[in-house]
This record gives sequence, structure tokens and C-alpha cells, in this order.
Amino acid sequence: GGRGHQAFKGAEEIRLDPPSVFDPSDYSSIAFLSACSEKRQDGTLEYFTKAAIFLAFCLYLEGYPMKWFDETDIFFCDPSSSDSPEIIPASWIAACLLYHIQAMDINYFGVTESFPNLSCTEEFATSVYPTISLINHSCNPNVSVQCTDKGVAFIHALQPLRAGSEILLSYKLPFYYNSTQDRRASLQSQYYFNCECVACVNDWSKSSLGGPERLLCHNCMKVFVESKEGCPVCNSHEAVWMLRQFRDEVIPNLKRFLLKDICSLEELKYATTGADSVLPFVQQPSSIYYQWKDLYIDILGSIYDNRTIEPWAADDISESS
Repeated sequence: GGRGHQAFKGAEEIRLDPPSVFDPSDYSSIAFLSACSEKRQDGTLEYFTKAAIFLAFCLYLEGYPMKWFDETDIFFCDPSSSDSPEIIPASWIAACLLYHIQAMDINYFGVTESFPNLSCTEEFATSVYPTISLINHSCNPNVSVQCTDKGVAFIHALQPLRAGSEILLSYKLPFYYNSTQDRRASLQSQYYFNCECVACVNDWSKSSLGGPERLLCHNCMKVFVESKEGCPVCNSHEAVWMLRQFRDEVIPNLKRFLLKDICSLEELKYATTGADSVLPFVQQPSSIYYQWKDLYIDILGSIYDNRTIEPWAADDISESS
């Protein structure tokens, strides 16, 4: 009996496939995070294995029940076997810790602290979240993660999302900071996959953002290059007018908001509303969209980031820089 949890179908049966809906309050969902053991170098695996054994022994010393020294009678048993031992063998606990360490290594989020008087941030912790850590990568993300001073994290949409569409984060910097070759090499080195996102497949980079915007005319549904004449097919100026208003009014206002230490929720709403009015017209890759996105993320950070204002902290950071 019993409800069980996400790693199990009931109270006892092991679930081999992820559930269709994850419970963000259930940490056991990390059982479905990738560990990439088979792709790691032997030296890295040895280092992680030693760390897992050490942590298991620490648990043993603190009284966590486990069979540490003589495991010969159950060493080759499957941990998911129904004929499980009364006391869990230390090797099983170490194996779980080893998986957890490897999953943490490629699925964590950095928790940072900002220093407003120095205009810099410093990472002081890492965290894994039951559902957010399951989100896949794109160099052209549609959501952003914000870790708060309360120890929780949430995702914010960076563009309108249709029901059923995949939510995608950027594990590294977005595509306009590096070439496709450099992005793929960096992701392969740390996360062990070859990126096939839309930005990498189409070889987007900073140079992709040069020139006039490409706009979708909502009157005739044709894509055209920004010009003062409007859509060359139907002569509609709606898309051009919306873009001009966004560029001349919304973007400067967002920059003005960020001159303060902390932005308001009303200003965050203004940033969202402004984007909602123009994004349906703008075609990717878009220079104005990414300009807005960076400002929007900065506004989020100014509201929710961990902040340190103690004078000693500023002195320590400046001395170590």
C-alpha cells in the first residue's frame, strides 16, 4: 500500500520511465536526471567514486543504518530486488551517492550573490531542483531561471509559449556570445552532448543579428525586411510601427529602470507587456528581441537576486579581484 513517490509506480514497483507530470515538491525526480557515467574520463569517475565512498562512511559514522564491512551475501543482488536486505549495504548507498554527485555535476544551477556597489556577482552555492533541473538546453532559450534570496527558483518565459511546446533553458551563454563551434565544444566538454538547437543547426552567432529586422505582416502573413515603406506585399505599416515604438520607447525605459538598484514589479510588468506587443511581429534571430531579453533578465535579477550590502563584503571582493 501507500502512494509511493515519483521514482516508483506504486509503493514498491520501480518506475523505468519518467511520469508524465512531475511534482516539484518531490526531490526523487532527480532519479531521472542524466549522469553520463559512460562518457566521463576514468580519472573523473575515480574522483567521484572516492567522494561517494567518503560521504557514505560519514553517514555511517553518524549512525545511518547500513551494512558496511561484510556485504558478500548481498553484494551481487539488484538494489531493486524484492528480496532486499533488512539493512542497506554501504555499497548501495555509495552507488546512490555516486549517481547523485554525477547528476549534480551536470544539472546544477549556480546560486549567486550580487554586490550592487561593485556591479558584480559571485557564485556561493549550487543547487538541483526537482523539476527545473529536468529542463533541456537551447542556445536560443525560451525561459530563464531565477534563483531567489529565499532559496527557491522559478522560471520566467522569455517569449509567448504555446501549450505543449517544450520549455528550454540556456546552460551556457546565449548564441550571440559565441560561435556555433565554440558553443558546441563547450557544451560537449561539460554536459556531454552535441547541441542540435535551432541556433546551432542554423549556425546563428552575433553576426546573425546585424542588419534590419525581419518582420511578419499580420495582414497578409508575409515576412519582410524592415523598411519605412512597410510590407511590400500589402503596404501595411502595423509591424513597422510596433517595432519603432518598442525600439524608441520601451527599450530606453527599461534601461532607465535599471539605473536604480532595485526595479519594481510594475516595471517588470511593463517590460513583459511591451514585449508581448512586438514579439508576434519579430522573426528570429532578432537583435531587438535579444536586447530586450538581456534587459528583462537584469530587471528580474534586480528584484529577486541575493544581495549583499555589508561594507566588509565589498572590501573582500575588491581585494580578490
